[in-house]
Amino acid sequence: MRSRGTEALAAAAVAAGVLSATAWFAAPAAASTPSPAPTVNAQLLNQKLQSAAKSNVTMPATRTPSDPQHTELTVEVNKKGEVTRVRAGKGGPDPLFNAMVYGNALQAYIKKPDGEAISGIYKLIYDYSPDTKMVKRTVQLVQAGGVDPDASGAVEDMMKANSKRMELDSKTWTQLQKNAKAMDAKATPKPSSAPSH
Repeated sequence: MRSRGTEALAAAAVAAGVLSATAWFAAPAAASTPSPAPTVNAQLLNQKLQSAAKSNVTMPATRTPSDPQHTELTVEVNKKGEVTRVRAGKGGPDPLFNAMVYGNALQAYIKKPDGEAISGIYKLIYDYSPDTKMVKRTVQLVQAGGVDPDASGAVEDMMKANSKRMELDSKTWTQLQKNAKAMDAKATPKPSSAPSH
């Protein structure tokens, strides 16, 4: 059975723990002093930063294929002219060029000069010349229709997938933080009252 003195001692220990925790959280704010007003001229600082950056930056040379490239992709296009997916493709010998072409095709809009879009199947042909270092893209309508005209564009699908991934990552991070707090709470010793004799 606890005595009143033991209960008072336990209550005092808990109060001291709360006060010390409060002081711990409040200490940095109370100890901090207001920062002095900026004394550096922004224009002068920017000049220093720019001069420092110029001397340290070396841009790598852009790698371009040394041989001619020819890549063909068959794509589906919705009623807005957006590429919705790549159906098939025939790549050239350079895998990096093929990857860049694939990324370009997924972002493509295909419309007539008057702005009208015809949903259907198209062929995108990419030809690269090492002499001019230019890529020529040719568009050919293979078949009007035969696709879902209301399908969302490939970029929109990627954005939705990325958004879902970010949301899942955020939920996972929040759960990890809760788990860490719970583990800290279990690891923190709680004041206990000693039995009185």
